Amino acid sequence: MVIMEVYRGFTKEVMWAGMINLAIFLRGLLVLPIISKVMGSLGYGIWVQITITVGLIFPLTSLGLPVSITRFIPGEKNKKKIATGFYSSFFAALTATGIAAIIMFLFSNQISLLILNDSALGSLIKLTSVLIVAWCLQAVMLEYFKSTKQMNVYGIVYGTEMIAELISTLFLVSYDIFYIILGVLIVRIAYTFISLAIVIKQLGWFTTSTKTLKQYLKFGLPMVPTEFFMWLVSSSDRYIIAFFLTTSLVGIYSASYSLAGMIAYLSAPITLMLLPTMSRAVRNHNEHEITNYIKYSTKYFLFLAMPLAAILSILSYPVLKLMTTPEFISYGSILIPIISIAMIFSGLRGIFGQQILLSKNTKRYMMISVIAAITAVILNLILVPTIGIIGSAIATLITFFVFLTITMAYTRFDFREIYKDLLKSIFATAIISIILVIIAPTRISHMIITVIAVIPVYAIILFGLKTFDKKELAFLKYLVDARSR
Repeated sequence: MVIMEVYRGFTKEVMWAGMINLAIFLRGLLVLPIISKVMGSLGYGIWVQITITVGLIFPLTSLGLPVSITRFIPGEKNKKKIATGFYSSFFAALTATGIAAIIMFLFSNQISLLILNDSALGSLIKLTSVLIVAWCLQAVMLEYFKSTKQMNVYGIVYGTEMIAELISTLFLVSYDIFYIILGVLIVRIAYTFISLAIVIKQLGWFTTSTKTLKQYLKFGLPMVPTEFFMWLVSSSDRYIIAFFLTTSLVGIYSASYSLAGMIAYLSAPITLMLLPTMSRAVRNHNEHEITNYIKYSTKYFLFLAMPLAAILSILSYPVLKLMTTPEFISYGSILIPIISIAMIFSGLRGIFGQQILLSKNTKRYMMISVIAAITAVILNLILVPTIGIIGSAIATLITFFVFLTITMAYTRFDFREIYKDLLKSIFATAIISIILVIIAPTRISHMIITVIAVIPVYAIILFGLKTFDKKELAFLKYLVDARSR
C-alpha cells in the first residue's frame, strides 16, 4: 500500500505537469494560425527567431540554478534552508540575466541583423532583452513550486499565464509583431510579480548565503554549457535556415516542427517530475524504485507517442491546410513524419537523461550534449544549403537518434524489459494507421471524429494483447479508487 501511494503521488504530479504542458502546447499551437494567417511565413518566422533567441539566452544566464533547485530542494524539511537556497539562486540569476539584457539592449541593431536579417528590427531585440529577465526569474520560481510539490500552484500560475499570453496575441496580431512581443512581455512581468509574492508569503523575506550559492553553482554551472549545447541540438537549425535561406522558410519549417513537437510535450510532464521524484527516493533511501520510475515512464511515453506520431504524419496535409496558408503546406507532408520520429527519440532521451542528472554527473551529461550539438550543427551546415529545410529535418532525426543512443549507453535501463509491449504498441499503431489512410478525413469535423474513434481502437488492441500486467492494472484501479474517495 505504501508503494502504491508513492506511485500514485508520482502519477498525480505527472498528471498536473501534463495539464500544464498541454496549456503550453495549445498556446504554441494556437499562436501558429493566429500569426501565420495574418502575417504569413515571414511574420511567423520572425516570431520563431525571437522565441528561440530567448530559449538560447535565459538558460545561459540562469547559471544552471533552476536545475540546482530541482536537485537540492525536493525532500528538504528545513524551511530556512529552502529559503536560503531559493533566494540565493533568485538574486544570482537576476544579476547575470540583467547584465546580458543590458548588452542585448545596447547592441540590438547588430543582433537584429544577425538573426533577423534586418537591422531595422532592433526594437524587437530591445523588447526581447527585457523579456529574457522576466522569463528567467519566473523559471527559478516555477522550479521552486515544482520542487516543493506545489503542482497546483505551478499549474494555476503557468496555465493562466499561457492563456493570458494567448489572449494578448489574439488581440494584438492585427497591429504588428512589435505589439505581440510587448503584450507577452507585460504578461510575463505581471506573473513574475505574482509568483514572487506567493514565494515571499511562504518563505518570508530575502535571505541569502554565499556557501549555499557555491553549492548550487557547483552543481548548476556545468549545466550552463550543457544548456547551450541542448539549444544547438533543438534550435540551431532555425538560425542556419535563416542564414542560408530565408526567414520565411524558418516560419514554414517551424510550423511543421511545432505540430510534430506535440510528441515531445508528452514526455515533458514525465521529465518535469522524474528528477525531483527520484531525488526524494534517494533522500528517503528508496533507490530500488528508480528503475521502476524509468521503466514505466518509458513504457507509457511510447504507448502515447507512437500513435500520435502516426496520426500527425497521416493527417499532416489537412491539418496544415486548416491552420496555415498555402505556402506552409507543400513541405508539411514530408517534414512532419521525419520530425515526429525525431521527437520520439528526443522524448526517450529526456527520460533517460534524468538518471544521469540524478547521479550528479553533470560533466558526463554535458559531454553527451556536446556530441549531439556537434552532430546537429555539422549535419545542418551540410544538408540545409544542398536540400533545404528537408535536409534540416533529416539532420534533426539523425541528431536525436545519436543523442538517445549515447545517453542510453550510460544508463542502466534494459529495453528488453519492455520490448514485447513495444511490439504490441507498434502493431496497434499500424492498425489505426491503416484505418486513418482508408478514411482519409479532410474536414476538421471529420478529422476530430476519426481521431476520437481510433483512440479506443488502439486501447482495445493493447488490452486485448495483454499489454498491462496485473500490477499495472491493480495500480490503475487503486489510482481511480483513490481519486473517487
